[in-house]
Amino acid sequence: MHTLFVASNVARCALLPLAASWVQAAARSRWTPRLAGRTTVSYGAATFLVGGTNGTAAFNDVWQTKDGSMWALINANASFGPRTGACLIAYGDSVMMLLGGQKRLGGGAVQYLHDVWTSVDGCEWRCCGRRIRGVFATT
Repeated sequence: MHTLFVASNVARCALLPLAASWVQAAARSRWTPRLAGRTTVSYGAATFLVGGTNGTAAFNDVWQTKDGSMWALINANASFGPRTGACLIAYGDSVMMLLGGQKRLGGGAVQYLHDVWTSVDGCEWRCCGRRIRGVFATT
């Protein structure tokens, strides 16, 4: 059985050859509800949820779970700054990479981000570059 954690309604999905069945892992999560723009990745023995927006504010928090029902805030204010639409990937079991995204500026303007950040634990993030070619923000 593969496990998939969905950020809005924490659920597990048993991936079967032709069908999927969902089981709710938690009725309520500890993080502020996310309307859009959050990103998740399975890395090591855990799943991480990063950033997103509730429609009013963007977040740069990092949450971690090992079972989908118990979530821990491991960084409330990550150094990559509030953003939506970023891409979070795992490179094997050695490093996570956060790529791009966007942030809202005053007056409804949007800044598209072309940066790359890495972390081995989700707590500490290191910037690898702010204008990386080929890193494009998503909506």
